[in-house]
Amino acid sequence: MYFAFTYLLLGQCAMHGLTQAANPRSYDVESSNSLKKRIGESDRIAADLREILDDSGDDSLDTGSGPKECPKMAMFAARGTLDPVNMGDMVMNHFRDAVMGLYGNDKKKMKVQGVDNFDGHVYGADMEHEYLQQGGSNDGALAMAGMTDKVATNCKNTKFIWWGWSQGALVARKAFRHVSKDTADRIVVFGTFGDPVITWNDVKEVSFPAVPEHVKQLHYCLDGDALCKPGMNEVFGGFTLNPVEFAFNWQGAVDNQLETGTDGLSDTDVADLKKVAQEAVTQGMKHLPQITAEAVKLLVGNTKFWRWMLLPVHFYYHVRRVTDCAATNLKEQLEGKGLSDCKIPGLTVT
Repeated sequence: MYFAFTYLLLGQCAMHGLTQAANPRSYDVESSNSLKKRIGESDRIAADLREILDDSGDDSLDTGSGPKECPKMAMFAARGTLDPVNMGDMVMNHFRDAVMGLYGNDKKKMKVQGVDNFDGHVYGADMEHEYLQQGGSNDGALAMAGMTDKVATNCKNTKFIWWGWSQGALVARKAFRHVSKDTADRIVVFGTFGDPVITWNDVKEVSFPAVPEHVKQLHYCLDGDALCKPGMNEVFGGFTLNPVEFAFNWQGAVDNQLETGTDGLSDTDVADLKKVAQEAVTQGMKHLPQITAEAVKLLVGNTKFWRWMLLPVHFYYHVRRVTDCAATNLKEQLEGKGLSDCKIPGLTVT
């Protein structure tokens, strides 16, 4: 059975790779068209800055009112892989709600905008092309930088926060390469949940610019999250390049996290956690045969095959209340106060 599974897996990968070679733009075009349609239907979700982004730009915005009024602080937040458009519905939307709640939903003080598309650059948050082959969407980074530059031009006194979860963290990191220096000088905080950058720092085809020294950083990583914690061999029962062994180790890690990850949570939270975990496993297995030969070569060649393995804990940043604590820490950081201890077991904050 093991050999049959391996043969099937590699055969599916090769077939998909051949299909891509014959029609390399088919996936991108189809995804982009579908995404643009969905974006049009969901602009109202965490799109506080859309009116400013669509404005031709003049200083009157700084003293305007309503949706075009410039806020004191503006956050651009990039969702993770496979999450729906704009802010998504797994982690970043909950973080947005927590942040806005601390500011009394006062949009003169804070506005939040998800990263979707801007100036022809579409962030699809897909696994194969943007994550596996690019190490974080290049278009997403251009969109995030472009959106921030546009608001900075229209709102002379607004300062900025960049945040990302999962692939969104990589998008935000790459965006520092494209944002103008004047705008970068107004970015005051960069934060992440489950940042996979450590799994990409040995890939010569992927690079991330340094975060400017003046930018304060807040990074949150839960124990067992293979995308942001180094030394994850113990999580997977020992590292292996054998896809069958890895699949079984992955399933074992999933089962273990489901059994041990519910301590201290309410029944409602446990139900939510299991739902999210099942979605993670389902999506991971769904995309397994879509890995192209190029992506497999990149992964195996750099001996970090787990960088595409989504474990349940990677989706726990809301159900574990990390988003709530991060919102509090962000406000404390902006006010120049010391950071509160999240007191969440297994959470590392750097």
